Amino acid sequence: MHFLDPHALYFLCLSGLPVILYLLFRRRKQEVSWGATYILRQVLASRRTRTLWQQLVVIALRTVLLALLVVAFARPFFPRSRDKLGAGFPHPPGTLHRVLLVDNSLSMNASHGTVSRMDAARQAVSAMLASMRPGDVCHVITLCPQRPGAPVAAAAVLCPLRPDAALSRAADIVTVPTPPAFLDALRAAVEAFRGSATASRQLILISDLARCDHPSISDYELFGTLLAELNVRMATLALNSRDALNLAVENVTAGTELFLTGQPTNVHVLIANYSEAGAEDSRLQFLVDGKELAAVPCILPAGARKTFVFPVTLETGPHSLEARLGDDAYLADNRVERFVRAEPALRVLAVVPDEEQSEGFAREGAFLQRAFAAAGQAAFQLKTETLKRSLLTPRAFEDRDVVVLCGISKLPGECGETLASFVRRGGGLILAAGAAVDAAAFNQSFAKLLPASLAAPYRADFSEEKYLAIQPAELAAPLLGEFAGAENGDLSLARVYNHFRVAAPVEDANAKARTQPQTLLSLSNGDPALLGGVFGKGCVLLWTSSLGAAWNSLPLHQSFLPLLYRLLNLAGGFHAPARNVKPGEPLVFDAAGQGGPLYVTTPDSRLLECPLVAVGARAFVRFEQTAAPGRYDLQDSAGHTLASFSVAMPLAESDLRSLDNDELAHFRAALKTTVSSRLDDLKAALWSEGEGDEQTGWLFLAVLALLLLDAVLTRIWFS
Repeated sequence: MHFLDPHALYFLCLSGLPVILYLLFRRRKQEVSWGATYILRQVLASRRTRTLWQQLVVIALRTVLLALLVVAFARPFFPRSRDKLGAGFPHPPGTLHRVLLVDNSLSMNASHGTVSRMDAARQAVSAMLASMRPGDVCHVITLCPQRPGAPVAAAAVLCPLRPDAALSRAADIVTVPTPPAFLDALRAAVEAFRGSATASRQLILISDLARCDHPSISDYELFGTLLAELNVRMATLALNSRDALNLAVENVTAGTELFLTGQPTNVHVLIANYSEAGAEDSRLQFLVDGKELAAVPCILPAGARKTFVFPVTLETGPHSLEARLGDDAYLADNRVERFVRAEPALRVLAVVPDEEQSEGFAREGAFLQRAFAAAGQAAFQLKTETLKRSLLTPRAFEDRDVVVLCGISKLPGECGETLASFVRRGGGLILAAGAAVDAAAFNQSFAKLLPASLAAPYRADFSEEKYLAIQPAELAAPLLGEFAGAENGDLSLARVYNHFRVAAPVEDANAKARTQPQTLLSLSNGDPALLGGVFGKGCVLLWTSSLGAAWNSLPLHQSFLPLLYRLLNLAGGFHAPARNVKPGEPLVFDAAGQGGPLYVTTPDSRLLECPLVAVGARAFVRFEQTAAPGRYDLQDSAGHTLASFSVAMPLAESDLRSLDNDELAHFRAALKTTVSSRLDDLKAALWSEGEGDEQTGWLFLAVLALLLLDAVLTRIWFS
């Protein structure tokens, strides 16, 4: 037996007080002789023999009682060896301050044996909470805040806890889609330990140690030093496996939510292998409106990405596109659904210069009319109107999906402001340069909208002997991906005789509404041929050469008409509110003609009412509670689905690759921590000399029992 407070044993000498008091104060006799002395002496001798042993029993009982009381204050315990920890969690001698850092990121939903990593973490937390004793202090800190930007705080837990209460407290820890704030959690742990008066301190991290969550381990060294100064012992339970396989559907997209009825369109499905093992027998299913369109093998090396292309032809109306993978370690990213719509027509307004010097295909107005008319052979329609610049009025932009400006340097009157408002609300704009464009006037007139400003032309003098080629090898827009090969018309065969160079747009008050430009098509010298950008909710495309044949021969090639239709499709895809958004972005629906309340069904099966927002004479639904990824359905009061939305799954937590050996060694050294992969190993790592099962409570019960026995015997024998 060992003692937590052995100095109390010095008071064992007090246990002899009953014997000393008995010897000092026992009753003294005085003999008096009289007639019946003999008989009385015989009676007293008989009683003296009987009461002597009763007195000795009571004295011994009281001596043992005092001895046990002293031993109880010395806090005896039976030491427990490292290999005999049992089901309980080790507890160091004296009082303990334990802080639990629990990783509640989405990657903790990955499988860990027969349970998930989060379930294994909850079991560990429950065992640690149940092992706390009276006088201990405990805090629980989750690495991911409930909301982006929310502070990471330490939640105090009242000690001790019954096993059922500990299990209930551990079950309250849930995964959230916000990224881990590990440095903030360490800072909160250090603050919790400051001023702690407990005999010992422990910091226990429960995490999968995903590599993506620890980009800069060197930043942990400061906290490792602070924890060491506070005499904090740190240990880590790593709930990961290097054999965990996870294939993720990163995206399902055609580059636009707008499909043209009957127009074959390629849907790109991007698959990534976020694991340290290669995938050999996985399969990818592609479904349209819930029906399987194709199923292909998905063989990917570790850390690789691959794009699968599925051609789709849709009828008019809303549709769902879905990609599915087989089960693996992380199920949340194995299924992605996107919602698109197929429209039978695009409403296009083309604006051309008042006077064009060129003839034939070089005249952009004449060429566009022929190009739009050629769409009559397709299943979709182009409802087009071509206006000369001088005839343009602000009302001309009403009820349009796309506006095409060919060789226009400046718009008349208030048309510029009306055009900017049109694009800001989601309209599409295609700006085509040409020989008639004045770069300075062009930049000034369209400054709000331009993804890039026009600089000087590439060549001052036109020459048919000098030209550049379009490079379709790297196409940033998926909708244009079909032009990368020669089977859909080789864009590189077209000659570009001249084009405008571009420069970064001037920073102004509209910079926040304008995204960074993206080069969609390049020329052989590296200059952009087609630039794309977003202004407000709309799309702006800048073609640096001419749409007619004045500066290039592209209109003479078979690929130009499909390219023009794709550009119109790409620009017009933003006119309706998006059905596929990121977490936190609002869901918007045009509720014109809808009466009564509308409701949204969330991915966790909640039914929430959505109030209508009036904007002028129109009504919209705006739903902003989109933190949870998955499918959202907008329904009317009769339960009919009006629209479906998809909130993308955050992919940062799909990467299950854990710290490699060098990173893990750096992690251990920075935080001065042990790393264990099993709960039993963590128990052994936290074991220290002097740990055991304390017997103080039993001794106090024994003291109470002896007090009761002493009172009973005294009343019986000496009353």
